[in-house]
Amino acid sequence: MLQLIRRLTTVNLFAEVSLTTNGSRLHALALPLKKAGLSRVNVSLDTLNPRRFRDLTGGELRDTLQGIETAIQSGLTPLKINAVLQKAHWREDVPVLIRFAQTKGLEVRFIEIMQIGSLGARSYDQFVPASEVIEFLKGKGELVKLPHRADAAARETLFKQDGLEVQLGWITPESEPFCEGCNRLRLDSHGRLRRCLMDPQTLDLVGILAAKGESRAAAALGEYMSGKRPPDFMQSDNLMVAVGG
Repeated sequence: MLQLIRRLTTVNLFAEVSLTTNGSRLHALALPLKKAGLSRVNVSLDTLNPRRFRDLTGGELRDTLQGIETAIQSGLTPLKINAVLQKAHWREDVPVLIRFAQTKGLEVRFIEIMQIGSLGARSYDQFVPASEVIEFLKGKGELVKLPHRADAAARETLFKQDGLEVQLGWITPESEPFCEGCNRLRLDSHGRLRRCLMDPQTLDLVGILAAKGESRAAAALGEYMSGKRPPDFMQSDNLMVAVGG
């Protein structure tokens, strides 16, 4: 991974290179990643309840929290927390995550559950719309809308409470899809390009480049991208780990 980061940051094609991680090995890798050229990290953290964290991830909360601390000290900032909202526990988890972010100077992005992979299909009964959480927070403090870019997945707000503030992002693929402004592509570890998380059709970009060269790959890419459109259903059998997310 360190070699990949070094290569990505030396080609001068990207404004920044960032990484999304569960944070379990971040304590050991944060400083080497920073030295390799990584700009910042997003850490998946749905709860600060140790037992529930273990049930959700199979890992230990202390490892991820230690990783977050080391990442901050190493300068992998601004660090963002990605938290998936769950109907059964959000009233407990959301305030605690917000307070944690306030004290650490982090941003939290709350994400609605999506029907992706077998786990997503099984857990969809835990879906809660972000609007419900937003209304709850309005009763606890001041929630200010921030300017929104049409191509941004998250809608940003500033939450002020007890003299502290924190930036909150809301990713709402189910209740308020952002497909029309989407300009994102994903390249998986096999070199296959995906124009949408929900689209089963991929483009073997690396394979075409190797076999037919850049001109044919450019033509194939143009043809593939001409089919990028909002999905009929927000549902996919793909595993997030397999599609670059």
